[in-house]
Amino acid sequence: MPENKKNNPPVLITEFQALKRVVEELSTARYLAVDLESDRMYRYRIRTCLIQLAGATKQAYIVDTIELRNISLLGTLFKNPAIEKIFHDCLQDIQDLKRDFGFEVNNVFDTSVAYRFLHPGVSPGLDRLILKYFNVKISKKYQKANWGNPLTTEMLEYAANDVRYLEEIRHFLAVGLEKKGLLEEAREIFEYLASKPVVKQEFNPLSYLRIKGAMDLDLINRYRLRELYLLRENVARRIDRPTYYVLSNRTLFEIVDSSPSTKEDLLKITRKPNKFLERNAKQILSILKQEKFENEEDHIDIYKISKNRFIPRNKKNVRMNPTQEHKLKALRDYVKRKGREIHLDRGLLIPDDVLKLIVKKNPKRVEDLPDVPGFRKVKRARYGEEICTILREWKEEKTVKKKKKSKKK
Repeated sequence: MPENKKNNPPVLITEFQALKRVVEELSTARYLAVDLESDRMYRYRIRTCLIQLAGATKQAYIVDTIELRNISLLGTLFKNPAIEKIFHDCLQDIQDLKRDFGFEVNNVFDTSVAYRFLHPGVSPGLDRLILKYFNVKISKKYQKANWGNPLTTEMLEYAANDVRYLEEIRHFLAVGLEKKGLLEEAREIFEYLASKPVVKQEFNPLSYLRIKGAMDLDLINRYRLRELYLLRENVARRIDRPTYYVLSNRTLFEIVDSSPSTKEDLLKITRKPNKFLERNAKQILSILKQEKFENEEDHIDIYKISKNRFIPRNKKNVRMNPTQEHKLKALRDYVKRKGREIHLDRGLLIPDDVLKLIVKKNPKRVEDLPDVPGFRKVKRARYGEEICTILREWKEEKTVKKKKKSKKK
């Protein structure tokens, strides 16, 4: 067995040759523990700052992606199907790896998802699992740290702990899944999460409607709030800072609600001096005095529009016909019932976008069901016949009702 180096200090990788040596070492590993740290709470444009790795020896390697810039060598590790990549809550990390570096990630084990298979409705953080299995309490001091800043020894230790215990936790959970006959079904969900493509996002100008109290404002004040919201967004984008750093949603609402008429009154709204208000006071006061605005709410149902700040760019929204919508609802109801019956979170049973694929294909037999990530051999065998039966019975039920109506006429 390889020497256990779990308690060794983490090795920070900032040079290409060091990265090359690490990749060579880890390329023979059966399991690779992985975690990422980013500065998503401190910048408008999110970037991955660190990639933590640990192989058979449990030695933690921390790759500084800001300092190195070119980390393409790591792509061979993530793509290699012979190496199982272990994450805790993999979806965001894999999305970041794809977005920032174009990596393909194959053969994944997600300890968070695995735990949810064994304990439905429970989704603990990695620190809770480390405490449970190893009786080691991990500090959460740097959970919201700015990883784009210079790294301290404490920060590196915190980052290293996210990969030191993952492989052993993986083995504990895999044994539990195997005993319950759930391992292969869980693997289908791991594959589904790893396969999800990165959808490019764009700013949603109507997301100001998510601000608490926005829908209670009269029309003119709602438009004023919109203009202030867009002004803040443009400033945040320009200085590459998150919007809360510029000004909070609550303060935006208070400005509109109190409608100050002078710069002095405007600056009194925040307890501390605010650069955004000071530098944009003239424009803000001008917006508050406006009585006419371009009405972009006339042609949409503002109660149905997404309130997410970012929405998928150029997403093809293929509308379902009424029949497909009814069938989708029937399958969703089935997933809810089945989840309660077998004590499994419905999101781990059959993902919603897989249900949509099934409805569009409208299979008559199990063999006709789509073979896609999240719905492979095990799930098709366990739930396929019931799904096809639901789709067939739904059609027969509607046909019978139509015939009865026509007879009455």
